[in-house]
Amino acid sequence: MSLLDSRKFVAVVQNRKQQPGAHGVTLVNDGAPVTVYGSLQPLSAAESADFDGTVAFTQKRFICRKWPGNSFSQVTVTRLAKEFVAPEPEGVYDCVGDPQHYGMSPATDHWEIVLKRQGY
Repeated sequence: MSLLDSRKFVAVVQNRKQQPGAHGVTLVNDGAPVTVYGSLQPLSAAESADFDGTVAFTQKRFICRKWPGNSFSQVTVTRLAKEFVAPEPEGVYDCVGDPQHYGMSPATDHWEIVLKRQGY
C-alpha cells in the first residue's frame, strides 16, 4: 500500500466562504462537511518558516487522493483506530494557502494541503 492510499487518518472538511459583515469579513460554513482519508505528516522547521517567517510546530501536511476543500476550509483530523484502540483526535486546523494538486500520472495523482492548528 502506498502513502497515497493510506487510511490512517480521516479528515472532515468543512468548506467555508467569506461573508462581509458589520465588523469586516468573516468565514461562514458552506455546505455539508465531507470526509476524506489520507496521511498526516509534520512540516519540518524549515518548511514551516517558509509559510510565515517563523518556526511554528503546529503546522502539518495532509496528503490524499481527492480534496473537496479550498483555502478557507476548516479541517478536523483524527487518527483512525488501531485494532482494539479508540481513535486518537489530532485537532482542528485551517488551511494555509491553496491546496496543491499533483497530477503528473494516475499512479501519483494526489493533493497536498498545509494545515495550521487553530488557536495558535
